[in-house]
Amino acid sequence: MPPPPPTMHLTTPIPRPAYPPPQQQQQHQQQQHVQSHSQPPERYPPPPPPAMPLQANNGLPPQQQQQQQHDPPPKIPPNQIPRPPLFTRGGSHGPSGAACLVYTASNNNNTNSNKNSSTDTGHMSGSPRGGDSSMVDVPPAADSRFVVLDRGNANPRLLRSTLSRIPVDRATLQNCCMGQDPVPLLSLLCSPLAIASQDSFLYNDDDDNDDDNDDNDTIPPPSARNDPEAIPVISGESSSSSSSSAIVSPIRCHSCMAYLNPYCTWQDDGSGNHGGTLGWLHPSSSATHFICNFCQTRTSVSSSLSSFTAANHHTSMGGLHDHSKKSSAAPQQEDYNYDTMQILAQLRLSTMARQFGTVEYNVGEGYNTRDTMVQTTHTFCYALDCTNYTNTTGSTSTSSSTNHPLLATYIQALKQVGSALCRHFQQQQQGNNKDDKPSVRPKMGVLLYQDNWIMVPYWKVVTNEDGGAELELAVAMVMDVTEQPFCPLPLDMWTNDVSTDRVLHQWNSLLDELPNLLASVTATTGVAAAASPKKYRNNLNCGGAALAVMADALHETGGRGTLLTSHRPNFGVGGLRDRQGPDYRLYANEAKERSLFLPLQGHGDSSNHHSLPFFSKEDEVAGSFYATLGTECAQARVVMDIVVTTPSSSYRTTFLDVATLAELCRITCGKFKWLQSDAGCHKSLPCIANTHSQQLTEELLRSAVTFSGADAILKVRCSSGMQVKSFLPKVSPGVCVDNSLTMDSPELELSCVTAETCIPVILDHRVGGIPKRKDASGDSPDPMVYFQSALLYTTRWGQRRVRVTTLGIRTASTVSDVFRSADFGAITTLMTRRSIETLSTARDGGALTLARDSAVQHCTNLLASYRTRTAAKSSPSGQLILPEGLQLLPLFCMSLRKSPMFRQSMRQNASGIRTGRPSITADERAFYLHYGSLVSPAMAMAYVHPNVFDITKLHTKDGEWQTPQSQPQSHTHNASQSMQETAIMESASQPYVHLPKRTHPSISCLEDDGIYIIDDGLSLFLYIGKDCSEEARGELLEPSFVPKDSSEESSLWVLSKGSDYGQRVHNMVDQLRLYSSLPSSTTSRVGRPTFPPLLLVDKRSIGPDVTDWKNNHINEVCMVDDASNEDRGYVEFLCALHRSIKRMIESKS
Repeated sequence: MPPPPPTMHLTTPIPRPAYPPPQQQQQHQQQQHVQSHSQPPERYPPPPPPAMPLQANNGLPPQQQQQQQHDPPPKIPPNQIPRPPLFTRGGSHGPSGAACLVYTASNNNNTNSNKNSSTDTGHMSGSPRGGDSSMVDVPPAADSRFVVLDRGNANPRLLRSTLSRIPVDRATLQNCCMGQDPVPLLSLLCSPLAIASQDSFLYNDDDDNDDDNDDNDTIPPPSARNDPEAIPVISGESSSSSSSSAIVSPIRCHSCMAYLNPYCTWQDDGSGNHGGTLGWLHPSSSATHFICNFCQTRTSVSSSLSSFTAANHHTSMGGLHDHSKKSSAAPQQEDYNYDTMQILAQLRLSTMARQFGTVEYNVGEGYNTRDTMVQTTHTFCYALDCTNYTNTTGSTSTSSSTNHPLLATYIQALKQVGSALCRHFQQQQQGNNKDDKPSVRPKMGVLLYQDNWIMVPYWKVVTNEDGGAELELAVAMVMDVTEQPFCPLPLDMWTNDVSTDRVLHQWNSLLDELPNLLASVTATTGVAAAASPKKYRNNLNCGGAALAVMADALHETGGRGTLLTSHRPNFGVGGLRDRQGPDYRLYANEAKERSLFLPLQGHGDSSNHHSLPFFSKEDEVAGSFYATLGTECAQARVVMDIVVTTPSSSYRTTFLDVATLAELCRITCGKFKWLQSDAGCHKSLPCIANTHSQQLTEELLRSAVTFSGADAILKVRCSSGMQVKSFLPKVSPGVCVDNSLTMDSPELELSCVTAETCIPVILDHRVGGIPKRKDASGDSPDPMVYFQSALLYTTRWGQRRVRVTTLGIRTASTVSDVFRSADFGAITTLMTRRSIETLSTARDGGALTLARDSAVQHCTNLLASYRTRTAAKSSPSGQLILPEGLQLLPLFCMSLRKSPMFRQSMRQNASGIRTGRPSITADERAFYLHYGSLVSPAMAMAYVHPNVFDITKLHTKDGEWQTPQSQPQSHTHNASQSMQETAIMESASQPYVHLPKRTHPSISCLEDDGIYIIDDGLSLFLYIGKDCSEEARGELLEPSFVPKDSSEESSLWVLSKGSDYGQRVHNMVDQLRLYSSLPSSTTSRVGRPTFPPLLLVDKRSIGPDVTDWKNNHINEVCMVDDASNEDRGYVEFLCALHRSIKRMIESKS
């Protein structure tokens, strides 16, 4: 048995030195040296010295608290406490400046000639080698820099398991969590489109300034083919008669419907084995059957091919949708006469399916899930809010274009989106062959709404005086927004084709006319002062009706609708009342506060949390409207985005009902964005200029041109002994369909899938556990278990695809092996989403407290099990022992409790009454809960534990681009593999920005004369201390404009690019926005789900009478190391956790 992994030892507070004696240090170093030769690379930095005196606290759940000791807390060197590593590290804990780790995701049964197992050169193999079952290889940390070499197993970016060794049965799993909830420990995280296909061309905005009239511009567009991780696409043989002949029928098991994968075993007619899983790679082989690794069924290749022709598909995701119709574009049955040559041609194309862990099939229209083929899935509709809101003095502004400051920003952003769609379409046209050219052209349409009407502008063809045809701008009006509003025009009439420069010019001309058109319509209709309720006059917002109009327009074709607004809908259908009120009285009661940050959808269901007496009839009607709208959009594959912009000065003062609006986005697979404009900025509240326009444009571009799929269905299969229990409800996008009578596992219907889509899949053991299978040496002590995800989707250009990812994992029969294989990013992602689900589904008044405690309870169960059922049980009882891969789990749990998702909004006095002003509003909590429910393994820790970078004095490399040294390439006899490895090595050596040292998220670490960048996962704060020197300020910032009065101080600033200091800080901001990406000349992989704005916090400018929410956010939310409300500091938290573990162990003994 291998020695136990390195552990972190924390002792209870007793009088002893802070460091162990030299003899113990030497023994510890010798033990680490021995273990480094028998253990895989550590995922996080080495643990601190063993002896660390800690002080107890009561910052854990009440049932786990103990009377706090009165001894003064000892001073502990901060470097002894484990901290999250930087995401720019190479691999798990590679040194700064090293090339990123190259991870080989290899098929366990494949004889890999490239045995790149040396951690010194940055390689890591993804499967046990040499039959050593004690060896556990954990994939690279999700937030680190790594590239993946696909050698027959799943890329961890696409399919990541919480464990790299699956417990062999349910009893072993229960032993790992003290018999409690095993969900955070046994799950999959599926991001099916995290990597683009090889035939996808990525939008490149670097060439936007090129001369549009230059027809000889032949600069190749960025292609995913240059991405070494790009997914290979399997298509049929092309034909000049019909482009549909390029479709292919995937080879599948006729019993369990699993797709062909590298773990299948091939046999000939006499059932002779031909080299195992990859022994048959040539069509000249006599192998005609394969053994399915999921159900062990023997399937004939020819029968598999003839059973799944394009004219006889069901959707074949497992039998949910039975549309066994003939498609007009599909070849007829007689075209599929599978003689020997045709079978061999299919098998040659399927070679990739037997070589790669992830492949993509071009399956054609036979895999449609709807009766009509979607021909215009690439349609974007935008609804712009142009409402005149009453200002703070109570006066009402006049109707003119100058009173809509956001309209100009909206127009400019939509112009850039149109230009990007046009260029992207042309790149796809130029780069692909005739069979892969896009058949769907991008279209854009816009509508404006103000007060209680909606206007749809469009180009109308009229006859001029000369008898010729010309375009004239016209409008269609929706005057009734109170009852079932609908689109007044067919979609094709008011959407504009933006695939060519000529029609793009028409789109830009329409946008330019919007301000004048709006002023003209408002003046002629006079509806701004029409008969409307007096309490709403001049503050009407019919955004709910605008959403309904876009949904009606896109119902037949699918597409994406985006609502751009600065206020919650409050009139007409979907009107939302101000449930918060101006005095925050509801925050004094936890149950009433909870009603503000949970969505209205589902109100009236007796089993739902919304059945509360303080909900009004108006709330019930609004909840029913948004629930119905979300369901209808999901069924029609319509995606709804909502972008809300509020002034920075009133960011927290207006109730938006973020929870209800964000829930509509989640159920339709859309995006909810909450932006801030620089309106209201002044010298006491300075801002970074152009932050809103930059963020708005970037968010709209991401939705329009990034790699994505529409009309999707996700299916996950498991091999014998395992089963898919469910997709984690309440925190998964789309609609889950689970019919246990006709389906072996549930399916997830998704309107849209993007690279950020991360879906938790809950696993469970079947009765009897995972069966042991015989191999050449007899029974395998650690059998393999397999998982396969299949995503059926439509590309942006109208092609129907199936992406198949197969993951093979060995099992473990001991608790020690299970803990050694723990994936920190995946486990913390599941813990976050599980806590959010607890908050959403709990029915008692203490749901927030219950959700706060659930993650800590999971942590206690895991660490107690590790202490009692591994080699750690021989350690002294006064030490807190942490598994190697979970050393940061206590820090994560404490940060999760203090995060905006679960922190207490008000302090409690001695009588237990909540008083004061809330530190987190309901809208803010709902916003963070929305993104927490979609969090990925790469962002799980950064989302709750802010990173604080000290940029006061930069070192030599800080803020500069660093190019790692290239890695040596192994020798291989396969030419294609050699080319792929060359691309991998080049990608591993791509440059990145060197980030400065970090300080702890504690207010005591922020010096008055310092400058810091604080990253809370969704925003970047530029924090400038009140005593910062004028010289440093001048090198960092410069005014965005020169004030007319020289004595007047500018309120809008930009990062200075004229100074070396300002340019290096600018580079850091760019790198932080990319997060765990690998930028190159051809592609970049962005780890963040949103574009983080840069927000300025200047302590010198903030006066005593000025309330700056950004400053309050940093002090009350970001400083997680400090005590806050009912939570203590990190050291005290560790002591309380240790005592809870000891009590749990004693209660079980």
